[in-house]
Amino acid sequence: MTDAAALKLKQAKNKKYMLVSYGRMNTLGWFEHHEANIPKLPSRVIVKTERGLELGHIVGQSCPYRAGNSD
Repeated sequence: MTDAAALKLKQAKNKKYMLVSYGRMNTLGWFEHHEANIPKLPSRVIVKTERGLELGHIVGQSCPYRAGNSD
């Protein structure tokens, strides 16, 4: 494995997510972020969804074992 491939794999493992409720139906979704610290709950945030930019509020932070990751 090359150094570039190892770095890319390491970055993929360290992704940070936040759970956001957005839209008229209060849809829940996980959104990746690159911030060192996310704001306190329930802060308002702007997220990019399949319908464009939407206003939502943070419901929770990510868990390293989300989505069946066993590492």
